[in-house]
Amino acid sequence: MSKGSAGYSSSSHKSSLKGSSKVYMWYCDNCSNGPYLVANNDYCPNCHHQRCSYCVVERAPSTRR
Repeated sequence: MSKGSAGYSSSSHKSSLKGSSKVYMWYCDNCSNGPYLVANNDYCPNCHHQRCSYCVVERAPSTRR
């Protein structure tokens, strides 16, 4: 993803999600891989980049029907 994309810092975004039943995914700014679960991955499994404010974080689509 490109620099300047809407993103969130790792620590502030993660703390705001505690207790949330919503699932958030992120895409690595360094290698563009993803999505990865915010709750499970602070670092990109592909390139080991730590999630930063340039990494794009999105709410996962609901699977409820």
